[in-house]
Amino acid sequence: MNDVYTEQLIWAKERGLHIDPRLERKCVDGVWGFFATDLIESGTKLVSYPVDKAIKPVESFNYPSNTSNIAKHVHAALLEFNKGKASDYYGHFLQLEPLDYLKKHSVFFFSDEEIQLLDSMNCFLSKAVREHKQECLKRIDEVQQLDSRIDRDTIVLIYLNYLSRAWGDANFLPIMDYANHSDRLGKQRQTKNGEFCLEAKYNYQKGEQVYLSYGRKDMYLHAILYNYFDPKGSHFIHYGSRFVQVANTPFELEVLKYTASKFKLVTQKLNNQYHYSCLDLNVGFLEMAPSLSMIEYIQNNYFTTPSEWKSKKCSHASLAQRLLDILNIMIDANKVESFQPENLPEKMHHFYCLLTKEQQMLNKNKEWVIDNFYL
Repeated sequence: MNDVYTEQLIWAKERGLHIDPRLERKCVDGVWGFFATDLIESGTKLVSYPVDKAIKPVESFNYPSNTSNIAKHVHAALLEFNKGKASDYYGHFLQLEPLDYLKKHSVFFFSDEEIQLLDSMNCFLSKAVREHKQECLKRIDEVQQLDSRIDRDTIVLIYLNYLSRAWGDANFLPIMDYANHSDRLGKQRQTKNGEFCLEAKYNYQKGEQVYLSYGRKDMYLHAILYNYFDPKGSHFIHYGSRFVQVANTPFELEVLKYTASKFKLVTQKLNNQYHYSCLDLNVGFLEMAPSLSMIEYIQNNYFTTPSEWKSKKCSHASLAQRLLDILNIMIDANKVESFQPENLPEKMHHFYCLLTKEQQMLNKNKEWVIDNFYL
């Protein structure tokens, strides 16, 4: 692994990569990461790479008008990847996870039986995995339809790595994703002065690990995309990823309209009913308590009496009951205590850790509601 890093580092520096000399890559407790060899002050530019050196969609390619941005970027990466060392972007692909590794770890390769096992552990989790697989197949098919000359296994390889290692429209970038993730201790990638860059979020002392942040994601999505789960990390349960609400009656439709004026929602009409969920990534449950946005969402969405609707704010009792109902549904769905990791396939061990952590978080949130609403 370190030989690959060294090769990529040399290659990228020749193309304008900057890396702070106080960063050292090493393995601690079996995990590779960046560590500070001296004090690194908050705001320091840790790693940067020129924007004009990034992989871009092929302007000369006749993309259909409905082609998604992700398909364009994956296709551009595929064209360069297939050139091997002849590609000007060869070094961007050195850190990719090989297909054999992905087949052992990625949920994309989970069998129906394995997903059914997840379903017996938590129906919300198995639903998220099924939806992820469907989305993967949709995008892989889209890319293959763009260019039938490209081998499907190669499309799978690049697409799955794109999900876990690429930077959206910046595509694959060398060196920058070698830092480990922490929402609490790391910052997200920024674009400044013609560079993609990572900056220090805090003062990192000598010997401390230096982190980046992938951004706020539901803990299920984090584990699904990145094929690992760190129970010591700070995690988040996104309400909109777990629950779809239904508006059918005139009153419910009015509530939907009002909620949509306050929060970003996705809405779909099915069988004369409106199904909607919240897209706001701040609406959910933190480690110990609901987020402020979660409380505000309930206050602007849950009305049990005419007076609550008239005032456009639910009572404390209604708010508490709604939060408890949501938490109890998720607590009841989590059956992790019925399983032992040694009885699960190794590829599911990180999901066992995830569900154990989720159970702890949900119970802490429930305690918070009970304590703060004097129930």
